[in-house]
Amino acid sequence: MRILIVEDELIIAEDLRLTLQNFGHEIISIVSSGEEAVLYADRLIPDIIFMDINLDGELNGIDAAIKIREKYDIPIIFCSAYIDRVTQRETSLIKPGIFISKPVEESKIQIALNNILGLNLNANVALQYNTN
Repeated sequence: MRILIVEDELIIAEDLRLTLQNFGHEIISIVSSGEEAVLYADRLIPDIIFMDINLDGELNGIDAAIKIREKYDIPIIFCSAYIDRVTQRETSLIKPGIFISKPVEESKIQIALNNILGLNLNANVALQYNTN
């Protein structure tokens, strides 16, 4: 899969990149703002986007995802340390999409990818509410 990573923390972005590459995926770009996410999604049309919610710039990850989804049916996996009910509700309105909490572990990433690809439809609940 061709994946766009949207993450403003370099260490987290790099860790995510390495994990996804180890799973056999191609990272087409890493960007740090919502504006860049919209631009790169439009230019590169990734298969999946890993999207942080709190980003550099004017657009947060949810707003960027909404703009992207207006044009493309790209699945989005939200990754954030902020897991309040409002954020969960906002991310749940963006379909297809999944919310996973930070720290993002390899097992969470694999479950999220399987779920977004339709391989494990029961994993979404565990991901949304897993704070460990």
